[in-house]
Amino acid sequence: MHHMERAKLNNTWHWEIRAAINDWEHKYRELVMAGYGEKRRVKILSCRRNQLDKDNLLGGTKPLIDALVHHHLIWNDTPGDMELLVDQKIDRNNIGTYIEISL
Repeated sequence: MHHMERAKLNNTWHWEIRAAINDWEHKYRELVMAGYGEKRRVKILSCRRNQLDKDNLLGGTKPLIDALVHHHLIWNDTPGDMELLVDQKIDRNNIGTYIEISL
């Protein structure tokens, strides 16, 4: 991927996560940020038209994970600080990415 395309993708994920945080704070008033060294579980479900192999699916989550770290929803993206579960589902009518973060 060209570096400008990668930067645009990263920026898009940063704004998507920021919008989700703002929506959550508007409804529930509090969002628990990750503390130093706090381990969190991140589940990502990708609903797509066509199935990807596992390596490509995991590699495609990197900009999303970086955005979660940037907004302090997870402390770090190392295995000691985050348990990552990535899955995909074929759903041609409801394409999207669903994220669940838990302690």
